[in-house]
Formats: sequence, structure tokens, C-alpha cells
Amino acid sequence: MDSDERLMILKMLQDGKITAEQGAELLSAVDDSDHIQKTNAKNKMLHVRVFDQSENTKVNVNVPLSMLKVALKLGNKFAKDSMPEDIDLEEIAKALEDGSEGKIVDIDSGDGQKVEIYVE
Repeated sequence: MDSDERLMILKMLQDGKITAEQGAELLSAVDDSDHIQKTNAKNKMLHVRVFDQSENTKVNVNVPLSMLKVALKLGNKFAKDSMPEDIDLEEIAKALEDGSEGKIVDIDSGDGQKVEIYVE
């Protein structure tokens, strides 16, 4: 739950702008909203696709967002030397934490390879 929303509700209650019942309903609604967002994030997947010059798939990886931190650490450790310079794994992690969806990375390399990273 967003603590700013919770504090705002408690302040309205303290100032007498809402009743205790209304405050409880608002807090419950914020809790429900937070639960829905967390559930949706658990169901999302990070997709990584690497294609060769002929558009054949060389790499096809699907990672649940709930496993993202572990996956990014592994990617940084094992694929750092082979990762295209244009891909910043920390920047991708930040975008995902901020709730980004859709295509995050779309790179066409000089040797004809293509990299796509997106969230669905």
C-alpha cells in the first residue's frame, strides 16, 4: 500500500473530514488496489528475444517478473561480456520496478542480430 495514500486518509480522519467508517472503507479500498497491483505484477513475464540475420530465434527466454532480481543478477554475472553495450540491465530493472510494460529494449546490431526485451 502506498504510505502517502494511507497518511492522507488518516489526516482526513483526524481533521474530521471523514468518519471512522469512511476511513476504514478508504483504507480497505487502497489495500485492495495494492493487492491487485501485486497480483498483476506476479503474472507478468519478462521476454528476451535474440534473432540472427535471417530473423531466426537464437535466444528465447521468458522470466516471471517475480524472479526478475535473481535473473538480472545471473545475467549480469554470466552474460556481461556477451551482452550488447546498448543494454543496461540495471536500467531495465528500474523500468520494470516502475511498472513499465511493452517493449523495453529493441536493438538492431551492426552484424544483423536483433535483441528485443518486453513485458507482458
